[in-house]
Amino acid sequence: MNLININHLTKSYGTTTILNDISFMLNSNEKVAIVGRNGAGKSTLLKIIYGLENYDDGSIFIHPNIKLGYFSQESLLSSEKTVIEEMNS
Repeated sequence: MNLININHLTKSYGTTTILNDISFMLNSNEKVAIVGRNGAGKSTLLKIIYGLENYDDGSIFIHPNIKLGYFSQESLLSSEKTVIEEMNS
């Protein structure tokens, strides 16, 4: 089953293009890793998928029966919980 489908996604901040023509799909029972240098747009892509950021062009399909969660990398700055404890809360 196709859970997430990203087609030709583009995102810019002013004249700086962060994501350019990104396309991929994630099917059930698949695992994915997003790897890249700092500033490559990894967090921006995840924020767009979760709906925290807008995008300039392209399309996103998220299957209506899946539940997304987003865990910001800044979330643990003031917490004494473990990552697993934070995710479960």
